[in-house]
Amino acid sequence: MVNEENQKLFEDFEASTYEQWKSAAEKLLKGVPFEKKMYTDTPEGFTLEPIYNLKEDYSEAHDNFPGYLKFRRSTKEQGYLKPSWTIMQEEAEPVPKKWNENCLESLEKGVDGINIRLNGQSKDCTQPASSEEICLSGLALTDYEDFKQAMNTVKLSQYPIYMNCGIHSEIYMAMYYALMESEINKQNEMPSVTGTIGMDPMGRLVEAGEIKATLEEVFDSAARLIKWKREKMPGVKTLIVDTTPYHNAGASAVDELAIAFSTAVFYINELLDRGLEINEIAGEMTFSFSVASYFFMEIAKLRAARIIWSNIVEAYGGNTESAKINIHAKTSARTQTIYDPYVNMLRDTSQAFSAVLGGVDSLHVSPFDERKGISSAFAKRIAKNVQLILREECHLTMPIDPVGGTWSIEEMTDQLCHKTWERFQLIQENGSIMTYYQAGLVDADIKKSREFRQKEFTSRKRGIVGNNMYPNLSESPVCIDKVYERNIQERLFQGLKQKKEAPDEALSLNQPVQINELAEKLKAGTSLKELSCAIFEGRTKLTPLAVHPDAELFEQLRQKSCEIREKSGELPTVFCANFSKLAVHKPRTDFTKGFFEVGGFNVITQHSFETVQEAVQKAIDSKARIVVICSSDALYPQVVVPFTRLIKEKDHTIKVILAGKPEKELEEDYRNAGLDDFIFVKTDVYQFLKKAQDWVVDQGGEGR
Repeated sequence: MVNEENQKLFEDFEASTYEQWKSAAEKLLKGVPFEKKMYTDTPEGFTLEPIYNLKEDYSEAHDNFPGYLKFRRSTKEQGYLKPSWTIMQEEAEPVPKKWNENCLESLEKGVDGINIRLNGQSKDCTQPASSEEICLSGLALTDYEDFKQAMNTVKLSQYPIYMNCGIHSEIYMAMYYALMESEINKQNEMPSVTGTIGMDPMGRLVEAGEIKATLEEVFDSAARLIKWKREKMPGVKTLIVDTTPYHNAGASAVDELAIAFSTAVFYINELLDRGLEINEIAGEMTFSFSVASYFFMEIAKLRAARIIWSNIVEAYGGNTESAKINIHAKTSARTQTIYDPYVNMLRDTSQAFSAVLGGVDSLHVSPFDERKGISSAFAKRIAKNVQLILREECHLTMPIDPVGGTWSIEEMTDQLCHKTWERFQLIQENGSIMTYYQAGLVDADIKKSREFRQKEFTSRKRGIVGNNMYPNLSESPVCIDKVYERNIQERLFQGLKQKKEAPDEALSLNQPVQINELAEKLKAGTSLKELSCAIFEGRTKLTPLAVHPDAELFEQLRQKSCEIREKSGELPTVFCANFSKLAVHKPRTDFTKGFFEVGGFNVITQHSFETVQEAVQKAIDSKARIVVICSSDALYPQVVVPFTRLIKEKDHTIKVILAGKPEKELEEDYRNAGLDDFIFVKTDVYQFLKKAQDWVVDQGGEGR
């Protein structure tokens, strides 16, 4: 509330209008069009304004409380006051015994949910043919004994669970049921389990390209499981809609939301056909979103998700409770970088912050070294502590929806809702998410978003710190012990070989399949693969989506420079011919250094020259194959032509580049003198450096 003293302070200043602010901004732009400089286009297909402060643009519909009105602000009236979001850190250690140790330690040190990442074989219930095929990116399970070892002394009834089972949630639910049966207490009561042990057939298809079942079999399995768990394990959700494969392929926020809810509707329709009710189906769903680095857009994405899901459930006739979306989130794997990987910790922090402000129910923060292999204990501890700091030190549990009423975020939320709904309707017009995907339209949508983003990265309109901006060529890389990883693969494979061989005859199950029977088979030693083959007979294939990290083009450049160094003994080298005093050439010298270091080039910058002859001689002596002239526009007409001609006379194979973009008349003169190219702020850095590397390789692969 504004007190009398503050009111007088406000009266001393005249309120500014938007028109006054815009007029002042235009003066500072010095002729650059306001719309071109101050508005920002996004991959989602809408334009962000430079300022949002007009009360007439602020809809009264946004004036509501958390827990009400489509749950824009939250599905909970008290936000995170009671309870907080769940710190649901993934444990991806492949060896069950080691997984158990890591899990127990994490639960002791602040993690309050059990997030089990299964490796590829465990998710598909298959067995590797060789040790090299064993996937190390998650817990490796082959049977119930492995599962018991992983869960040894873990109090499953005290912590919510998150587990994406691919298409095998019946089998994994049976595992939990068998384990819970063994822990029946003295009152003959089975401990209750909460969380998500869910299947996501579309997500697994898109990720792996194949599931060993027909979709009809999968939805039959889902319906059976939902009906069974009504009484046995009512606190567990059994359906997941995970947008991670789409996100990692380059999807925008609109792509992710439209795909997520089209997938959810696909699941709903299939299960309605199998006799289930909308409230029952909607209550089974957990949505999993990756949270990227566009801070405000990611907050708006999560807010929009709550609104859209509420509208969909309402359209099906669902009640208020089933219209409350359950959101699990993880920080983005797509935005993580291999080079300058410690910066990933900062990305994780920003992304986790936006996820919490967006109102997620549970959250996983990825370790900064995840793209390199099995994460270190240090990386996992830092990732966990990001969440603890946000909760315990930043006190983000205290304000209920702190971004509520922030006009820019509210406007982004509305635009995301409208754009997502348009795309959602388009997908439905094509029949379903399955038919839309099979027609290649999902890939086309994501490709468009990815190319928009990559264009911004390659022009450096948008930065990736440590990669397309501010690279550090002297960094020590994060080392992964490949010998250790290979030993783990061999150890797991030898353990698999020691287990009993599958019987000659195929396993037979009573029909319809019963969880209780699956639990008994598991306890008797039946493998996951045997059970899967007994439940499912068919096969479904799709073309999977490839993973496209944001920094992939720049990582390719750095890798190629490393390959040149391995072949020649040194990185490809650039020599800066700096003319005049330091203050004159430094801006363009610094620009040139940063420009070429993006591609892993060694840039020599320490010399300053007053004469063309001296500069040419130093450039020749450096044995660099690329020379960049750096100075001021005023000095260029005096030095560019004579320098270029002289250096080409001495060695015509040297590439001569100018830092800056001259006027057309001068450009023609410079090119006639032999100048090869120009670099300036609008240059596509990736394409330029790729050509430069190719030229170096064509010269014999030598760095200089």
